[in-house]
Amino acid sequence: MKNVLGLVDDFFRGLFNRIESNTSLDNYELGILRIFSGLFCLVYFLPKFGWLSEFSDSYFRPGYFNFTNVFNGFLPDWYFRLSDYLIIGLLVSVSLGIFTRVSLRILSIILIFNYGFQYSFGKVDHLILFPLLFLFLSFTNSGCQIAFIKDRESKFGSLSLAVFSICIVFAFFTAGFEKLFSWIDFDLGTSGVLFWYQYGYLVLDRQYLLANYFSSLHPIIYEVMDYLAVVFELSGVIFLFGTKKSWKIYLLIGSIFHFINTLVLNIPYTHHLIVFSVWLSFPFLKRCNFLFILYLVPLFFEGNLRDAFLWGIMIIFGFLNVFIYHKEVSTPENFKQDVN
Repeated sequence: MKNVLGLVDDFFRGLFNRIESNTSLDNYELGILRIFSGLFCLVYFLPKFGWLSEFSDSYFRPGYFNFTNVFNGFLPDWYFRLSDYLIIGLLVSVSLGIFTRVSLRILSIILIFNYGFQYSFGKVDHLILFPLLFLFLSFTNSGCQIAFIKDRESKFGSLSLAVFSICIVFAFFTAGFEKLFSWIDFDLGTSGVLFWYQYGYLVLDRQYLLANYFSSLHPIIYEVMDYLAVVFELSGVIFLFGTKKSWKIYLLIGSIFHFINTLVLNIPYTHHLIVFSVWLSFPFLKRCNFLFILYLVPLFFEGNLRDAFLWGIMIIFGFLNVFIYHKEVSTPENFKQDVN
């Protein structure tokens, strides 16, 4: 029995070692990621919560598993306005590398707490990966290089990124698992993607970019898109357990997935840009820092067009990172040794 348990333990240790190897970044890459994340939020995706003070407690309807159920309503006006200023200050601190680890943890706590209230209107939270990035980044060595006040090095850096990658895969898997039983129906008369499109187009006024041309496609195309979406969201674990390159390929596919969503459904998920960029952009941008200037191009555009440009840049960087400048660290042979 002990031998069996030992083999099982060795097997799962080998699997986790593979994930840790596939998702690891060096300290310099983490430093660039920290600066980019802070500046990107300040320029393109600055979290603001002051608007929550405009709603009365009659709108307060948190989901069953939302921690805000312990409150009787929204917090006072002064808290949300103060937190907006704190978030800006913390993002500046993170970008400059001033008490990075502490700033990241305080920032993540405020974001998680505030997003709990933002999604207390009876809507599902889709932003959890965004604050979790800052939380897991605080356990890495992102503040040890390119920083005004450098942090002490931590031995949990690669472990933190590995756990965060598992969170990403789990988040997509849960989304795909729900669709599996309704979108995969082999019925050309129904379509999950088309339902999202029509609801957004007719009810939410999402009628920009290519949205006006999407309704005239053949039903087979909608059916194929349903299946591809489910397969993508469920298959993350396979890519994660593969190689460093396969994990990046999955994120590249995810970027294309969000790019199409932005063009057709006008659902940009801009916050996922930072999440995907952890592995998709910075190993490449480490060699070509001057290409950061491309992220200034979307400043000349607004709305969904700006978001589409941002995802387009991510796809370009991801393609270069995966197929041109990629350097594999782990190999299947190493994985077999880990498992055995």
